[in-house]
Amino acid sequence: MKKYSFLLIDDKKEATAGLDSFAAMHGISIYHFETHKGGMEELENSLNDYDAVILDALGWNESKDESEEITGLHQSLRKLSELKRDKIVPHCIYTAFTDKDVFQSQKNALPPEIRIFSKT
Repeated sequence: MKKYSFLLIDDKKEATAGLDSFAAMHGISIYHFETHKGGMEELENSLNDYDAVILDALGWNESKDESEEITGLHQSLRKLSELKRDKIVPHCIYTAFTDKDVFQSQKNALPPEIRIFSKT
């Protein structure tokens, strides 16, 4: 079985335990990052090591000291777009906040090809 490596950005690692278990059963290793900045730096430095990226919509952009916002998601999507020149990395949004006002108000600004999956 081919092994895959996914980069996951989520400020609440414990919320992804079920996803981690499911992925492991299917030959997918998930590497967690709590901030969008940390995850995108890792992706840029090790681009060929990852097969896909899973993004949380509301989280920390640069630091755990920040409040959860959608800013990091936009920064990550910009970085993924820049990296297309070297490699197209499949990505999706996996979030528990699909019904929160802050997410709903920003959702229309996302590219139409972005797939959004609810954790709930």
